[in-house]
Amino acid sequence: MIRKLIFLCLMILPFSNSAYSQAIKIIELHQNNASGVPELYDQIVTVSGEVTVADQFGISSFIEDETAGVAVYDGNFANSVAVGDFVTISGRVDQFRGLTELKDVTILEHVPKTASIEPKIITCLDIAEEGTNGVENLEGELVRINNVTVNTTVWDVIGSGGNYILTDETGSCTIRIDSDTDIANTVAPGDSAFDVIGVVSQYDPESPYVDGYQLMPRWGEDIIFLSGPRFISEPEEDNITSTSMMIHWQTATLSNSILMYGETINYEIDTLIVDEFVTFHQLALSGLLPATVYHVKVGSGDETGTNYSGDHIVITGSDPSSTGEMNVYFTRNVDYSFSSPGNEANASENLAQHFIDRVNAANYSIDICIYSWDLTNVTDAVINAFNRGVKVRFIHDYDHGYQSQVQRLKQAGIPVIDQGFSQYFSNGAQHNKFAIFDARDDAYSSDDWVWTGSINLTAYNELGINGIQNAIEIQDQSLARSYTMEFDEMWGSSNDSPNASLSRFGSYKSDNIPHKFIINGAPIELYMCPSDRATSKIIEQINTADHEIYFCILAFTRYDVAQAMYQKFTSLPGFAVRGVFDDGQSSGSQWFSLNGTGDYPWNPPADVWLDHEYGVLHHKYMIIDAHHEYSDPIVISGSQNWSTSAETKNDENILIIHNAEIANQYLQEFAARYHAAGGSSQLTSVGETEHPSIVNIYEVNQNFPNPFNSVTRIQFKLGISCETELLIFNIKGELVRNFDFGLLQPGRYGWTWDGKNNDGKGVSSGIYLYYLNVKDKKFKTQSQKMIYLP
Repeated sequence: MIRKLIFLCLMILPFSNSAYSQAIKIIELHQNNASGVPELYDQIVTVSGEVTVADQFGISSFIEDETAGVAVYDGNFANSVAVGDFVTISGRVDQFRGLTELKDVTILEHVPKTASIEPKIITCLDIAEEGTNGVENLEGELVRINNVTVNTTVWDVIGSGGNYILTDETGSCTIRIDSDTDIANTVAPGDSAFDVIGVVSQYDPESPYVDGYQLMPRWGEDIIFLSGPRFISEPEEDNITSTSMMIHWQTATLSNSILMYGETINYEIDTLIVDEFVTFHQLALSGLLPATVYHVKVGSGDETGTNYSGDHIVITGSDPSSTGEMNVYFTRNVDYSFSSPGNEANASENLAQHFIDRVNAANYSIDICIYSWDLTNVTDAVINAFNRGVKVRFIHDYDHGYQSQVQRLKQAGIPVIDQGFSQYFSNGAQHNKFAIFDARDDAYSSDDWVWTGSINLTAYNELGINGIQNAIEIQDQSLARSYTMEFDEMWGSSNDSPNASLSRFGSYKSDNIPHKFIINGAPIELYMCPSDRATSKIIEQINTADHEIYFCILAFTRYDVAQAMYQKFTSLPGFAVRGVFDDGQSSGSQWFSLNGTGDYPWNPPADVWLDHEYGVLHHKYMIIDAHHEYSDPIVISGSQNWSTSAETKNDENILIIHNAEIANQYLQEFAARYHAAGGSSQLTSVGETEHPSIVNIYEVNQNFPNPFNSVTRIQFKLGISCETELLIFNIKGELVRNFDFGLLQPGRYGWTWDGKNNDGKGVSSGIYLYYLNVKDKKFKTQSQKMIYLP
């Protein structure tokens, strides 16, 4: 290829023709010794090539010549070039986990946007066999694999990246999604075949470095759908009742809507097809059974083909006889001055006795999954229940098998396992703290209870019942069934006998339980670690906060959670972040950043404190907008610390509870912990809470797309339960369309308008106004403007 020599003033460096005479081909960098280390290791070399990756992976770039490609690990270089540039560089040969790379780079020549290298077409087998006999044919090169599938529906990324399995007709290989790319945490092709472009990288920590080869796509355009529309959101459920729900999803282009569902992955009940081409898809399922798990699969097609999502698991609401009762218990005092009328929190409670009361009330089954267990009186109650005929199953952490009360359960004949029982041993902790009562029978729906929270049933020193703890118990048939499904996965069966060949813990588990519920009018979400991307769900809730975030936490090391809080803290005037950490914080804790002293110090710092009360502060809860009844108050609680271990390998669970009364009870506890730790803010008492305004009652978002020519989606958020309707008017003030939603619970909703009036006829082009009417509320309505261009 003939190129002009264009010298840019990125840096002024003297060099002579002799510098070019010393240039080598990139393939020479991949000649390794018997240990798998480059023969030119630690030498300064000069190479030329085209940039195939610039800053898409952060500070790790790639260049390629006609012989091979190589990584360039240099932040200045990554920020100075673009894909398609031609460069001549000098740098020191290095290796990281088997990946050959150049460091300490100097740019000698830089010609912008000369051309784009065509990726070499290879197969999964080629990557799988890379490094055979120590030979690297592909490392560092831009390649393309055609007609592949992948074992995920979401490109979920934790930390620096996420790995998945690509499969084509030749075999399988690894694809890695870097956290810096725009692919991270977006929807994957699901069951649809696609082509993929990327560079071949390597991560192998052991000599001779002949394994760990992986394909790394650079951006969304490297994921190439073969036909049909691209999904840009997963199917989700809302408007859940005991017999119905709404399923919605979104595609990048106009397409039809297909919805298959059944009680198995055969989707045997029905397939719904709507041949109206839209980008926002929503179909209603009705005639369903209460507290029943359904498998849902959606599809969308156009003239080029049809694509389908992966399997999506949902559950209907409980039988109406379920009460939805929720009881929260705290081991320490609370500040009742923050209580809403008649909503005083249960303070200084004996949580062991509350658990015993629930055990004593059980009639059919008790399933317990707990990290640490060593209370004699609680064990007595469980053994007594077992002896009177209640079915009992018990899972504990592998490192706590020595505990005397665990041994007593075994001696009583109760089946007991830990993660060591499974044929797939997990190196994470079994850190759950939940129990399920009477959920394994179908006789009644009003006696199914779930118990969860932060407490282990132990009396060790300042932990367990002696620590600063919380627990919540909920009576709900559907929620209990979802917890039971998680228990069964770890147990390996749904009966009393565990099955080691099917038992799964930690990273061996899959995301295979329903997550969304409506309990006594309150939306509740359940997520398990590490399979359900629980940390991303916490961040999603942080992103909805309007006024404040309060938290009490034992361990908080996740930078992404802290960063989500920081974005709110710095972008919304008056937004408050207040927290109490246990006083045993060590290196890596976000305590240091939040108080302005860490690697990423907040400026100004957040209002955070270290606990100095007796007992370990063992909470893992967050409260969002608890002072603001009309801003969807949220509590996040459970066994999950906000740590990478919890996210990647430990067995954990969290509940996300959208309920103003529950949030207020946690607020009472937080106020006591905050002031005891030294917090000086008076917070905001109930008497000082602002009068509700229309912004707090509901928020109406701008429609998207706008302008639109086929359909548009209107999203809104409700802070209270209310009768609601959406009204659309033309510029003359004439009503053209109304949607009556009936009674909606607090939460987020969306609806599409197809440009038709109430008679089903298309309206003319022009400007339209839409209002969300909160019926029977004395508030002015709020409008948004949209443009229709058919």
